[in-house]
Order: sequence, then structure tokens, then C-alpha cells
Amino acid sequence: MEKTFLFIGAIFFTLISQVSADSLWPNHSVNIVSESIPSGNSDSGKTRIWKIVPQKETDGSDSLIFFLGSSKTIICKLNKTKKEDETQIEWINPNNGQTEMSSDGLLILPGFPAPCNVLPVIPDESTESYKIKTRAGGRTFLKRYSVKRQHVDVETAANNGWIRIDIKNIDGQLVMISVFDEKDKPIVQQLWHTTGLWWLYEKTPFRHSWQVP
Repeated sequence: MEKTFLFIGAIFFTLISQVSADSLWPNHSVNIVSESIPSGNSDSGKTRIWKIVPQKETDGSDSLIFFLGSSKTIICKLNKTKKEDETQIEWINPNNGQTEMSSDGLLILPGFPAPCNVLPVIPDESTESYKIKTRAGGRTFLKRYSVKRQHVDVETAANNGWIRIDIKNIDGQLVMISVFDEKDKPIVQQLWHTTGLWWLYEKTPFRHSWQVP
């Protein structure tokens, strides 16, 4: 069976493997700017500013709350819980009650406006593919994805316009994590820093997003 993980850059693998998966969670507010990719619809070229705020729930679990700009209305939230040795992340849309659960650290929400996809930053060599169950129209669908990782140096990332924070604050390795569907079509990409608690850049078929000061 063909491996879906491509580990490029042994230095990155060593460093990121020393970080607990539970620690890859912002402990302070994160600002994100998203720009929609032109596709002929009325939303093309639109810019949105997001604020991601960490919150401790009453049951002790950790959540990330997504707000649009300075609005106090919650667009969605990610709730992280740990059961035995497994960490699960649940996406919740409080506006309609819709929920989705992560699968082995992967949670993809195609088309949802907020940049709240969760990718498996910590490599798991025992996992060769990902399966996610989605619900639509009263039916359950099974989608399969593969993940690839590629080392990126800071200069290349900056030249490609993937970094909008002060690069002086970035030392060490960067990695681009890419998720593909069964037809090898790119679904989402995230650029991570080995010591970062959230991604620096994300691209989907619908938008580009950057972490900003």
C-alpha cells in the first residue's frame, strides 16, 4: 500500500515529534485575514478579518471561538477533548446546531467561510490514509483523504507571500501540510512553524488566509 505521508526534512520531523499534539493550540488570541479566490460569484475577492479566541469550558475542555472582525457573534467553535490517549476535536456551528468530529487529527469543512480546518500536524506513521464521515440530506458519506508534508524555508515562504507576520520572529523550520482527496485534488494546505501554536498560512479552493499581528 502506498504511503500517504511524505516526510521531507528530517530536522522538521525530529523537532515537531518532540512537541505534544495537545500543545498545538493557541493560548492567546490569533488574528487571521482571509481573501476569497475569484470564481465568478458575488463573494469573489472579498476580504474578511477573523479573531480566534481560546476559551476554557466549564467541563475543563479547551475551545477556540471564531469571531468575524469585531463582532461578538460566534461564527463557529472548535472544542478539544481528550479521552484516554485520544484527542478529539469537534466543530460546532451554534447558529444551526451542526457539528462535525475530527478523525485522527483531521477535520475539513469545505466551503465554510471561517478558516477552521484542522490538519494532523503531528505525523502518525501508523496512519496511511484518513476517512471522514459527513452528513448531508439525512445521509452519511465517507470521504477519503491523503496527507503530504514538505519542508519550506522561510525565504521561500516569504517570497511566495505566505507570511504576513514579522519573519524575525520565525526561526527554525517551516512545513507545508497538504491534504488531497481520492482524485488527488488539493483540498487544503497549511503552512506551520515548528514552534508555532497555529498555522501561518492556509489555502483552500475558496480562499487564502494569513495569520497577521
